[in-house]
Amino acid sequence: MNERKTLPAGYSASPSNSPGASLSDAYKVLPLKEPEGALSNAHGASPSDTPGASPSDTPGASLFCDITDASVEIRSKASPILDILAKNGREGRLVGGCVRDTILGKPSADIDIAVNAPPDEVASIFEKAGLKVIPTGISHGTVTVIAGGVPFELTSLRKDVATDGRHATVEYTDAWEQDAARRDFTINALYLDRNGNIYDYFGGIHDLKHGIVRFVGNQVQRIKEDYLRILRYYRFFLRFGREVDDGSAQAVREHAACVSKLSMERVQSELLKILSEPRPMDVLRMMSEVLVVIFGKEPDFDYADRLIRGTSPEIPPLLRLFALYPRDSDVFRRKLKLSKKQLRYIEAMSEVKDTCLSKVNLFKVRYKHGDDVAMGWVYVRLANGDELCSLLGDWNGEVDALASIFSVPFPEFPLSGQDLLDVGFEPGPKLGGILARCEEWWCENEGRPELEECLSWCREDVHRERDLF
Repeated sequence: MNERKTLPAGYSASPSNSPGASLSDAYKVLPLKEPEGALSNAHGASPSDTPGASPSDTPGASLFCDITDASVEIRSKASPILDILAKNGREGRLVGGCVRDTILGKPSADIDIAVNAPPDEVASIFEKAGLKVIPTGISHGTVTVIAGGVPFELTSLRKDVATDGRHATVEYTDAWEQDAARRDFTINALYLDRNGNIYDYFGGIHDLKHGIVRFVGNQVQRIKEDYLRILRYYRFFLRFGREVDDGSAQAVREHAACVSKLSMERVQSELLKILSEPRPMDVLRMMSEVLVVIFGKEPDFDYADRLIRGTSPEIPPLLRLFALYPRDSDVFRRKLKLSKKQLRYIEAMSEVKDTCLSKVNLFKVRYKHGDDVAMGWVYVRLANGDELCSLLGDWNGEVDALASIFSVPFPEFPLSGQDLLDVGFEPGPKLGGILARCEEWWCENEGRPELEECLSWCREDVHRERDLF
């Protein structure tokens, strides 16, 4: 499929403007003078003319030129890969999140590259160039190439042949627009070439500018290709959304039940990503039907709202997860695949959630469950109306004061069963009871008593026990 290479505003044609000329040959870049930045539309029309259209509606890409520092930086990182492909008669373009984030001026950790060559050929090109090639997902068209110690994922252009909502059968193609048509959202169907040209087949830049998360083409078809896109819709709306696309939102709601067809692992991974965003509460309410499908019951949005809105935006996602079902922690064991460590955290939060803030209780929670649970417990109690001054005394309102509590080294219980035996206590089951009661007393005193004080307390405890009988 030939792409339409129309003249961008701020460009002038060079004498080599022939059908066979490359883009860099065909156009000469001039300084762009756009009031809203360094992006100009290739054919003069607004991308809003065809947002979310199907491939048949848009015969060719909208072409933009990005001359921002962010574009130069990310292209520089990828240039070893893109240059080798070009020398071998193939083209690679940055695609997806790294292009989207570059347009927004945000850093992007991963650089994904789409290539108009099948994976075996891609692997051969880079092996001959002396670079390490890892067949990470070669059966799906993806190989990883290590250049300068940096991994790059290269995926061949593909089109879907068959899908079942969880897996797709793909066929390789050399048509960029067909590859774009199988992607989830318009804002993720953007390509950046080595010369700084951005290819936008479905109005992704328009949607990014206006905060619209829109499925590429037919939203129902996109959802049926992979039901995880239901959860991804909410995550991307949380990150980029300001205006709701009615068609996309309706399709997601109508197919909420299909989330049950996904593996627990995929659902859990996406849900924790949503809960990792700074302010997820409004979107969590939007996706209430999906949460009911996942967990089998309505979340406690009032409880979650108090915690998530009323405390630091940096509270851990696992604590936010707990806040959705604070009175039924077992639901996470039944419905997700949390690790043993994650489950222990949830269960500990369930145990301590109703314990009021005090210095003694803080010591007990830290001692029994560790600092992560203790910090979560503090957030929960603050969200439920407890006062931080109960921990800090004359608190001056500085947030760092709370962090200072957890920066203090935590003491170890100084007494062991052997210590008691060494001073003449008799072995047996009663010894464990004495030790446990002493440990409780030590916690009540916030860990201040040292070994000799603990031994004295144990001797007195024995006398008290005898007096009782």
